[in-house]
Amino acid sequence: MNIEYTTARDILDRTFADVIRDYIEGRIPRIQSVLEKSYDLLFQSKTQAYREDLLGCVLVRLLNPKVDIRLPYVQQGERAYSGRTLDEKVINPFLHKAKIPSLKGPFLSVFRRSVTFTEDTRAGLRDQKGFDAMLKVVGFIDKASNKKLHDIIYYHLYRFIRLREKSQIELIHPKRYFSQGYEVNFVEIKFWVCAVLTVLGVKGRTAFMDEFIHNLSAEDVPVALKQAWNDVVLRLTSDERAI
Repeated sequence: MNIEYTTARDILDRTFADVIRDYIEGRIPRIQSVLEKSYDLLFQSKTQAYREDLLGCVLVRLLNPKVDIRLPYVQQGERAYSGRTLDEKVINPFLHKAKIPSLKGPFLSVFRRSVTFTEDTRAGLRDQKGFDAMLKVVGFIDKASNKKLHDIIYYHLYRFIRLREKSQIELIHPKRYFSQGYEVNFVEIKFWVCAVLTVLGVKGRTAFMDEFIHNLSAEDVPVALKQAWNDVVLRLTSDERAI
């Protein structure tokens, strides 16, 4: 059955932006305890594909309730969908852009061909515990309302952010733009900081950026905040190049 891939990516991008903001501000999403336990098992599992498969399942159910989310191969029936296409067009590009640890190849590649997300698949898997946890969430998704589906996507992305916290993000330093004569103004900070940076001159701003990057690079600074900085710098510099 058809899936609107552009809409799927838009849902991920918008929800991820909300989750990042809430995460930085210290707001922790809540979910039913039985689901939380399943998510704990999923994100402890070394089988990354389960986490990515599940994100695809909830997106598919939200976009087209008529699809059977347990059938990720189009040849499996009229209600089946293409899990591979969903991964290639939506899931994988999103995860890599967000710097979330993920598979480099298709998430279905860890299964034998034409598997279903059912108990029948369990026997041939090494990580049966992780798969069982995935199936529990799939069962909940199958019966969830639209509101609950949005809550699950939000929580799923929150857990991805927590996973990303364990990795290292190298900060982008815009020093090269100052040295080449670029003037980058960061208008989303407090007014008095903007005013000070305006009158400091190039050397003063360079010294400020060196200290800023040093502090932001500390191990106790959330990865989400570091990635937010990188996103802002990339947006600013890409806008500059477009002029």
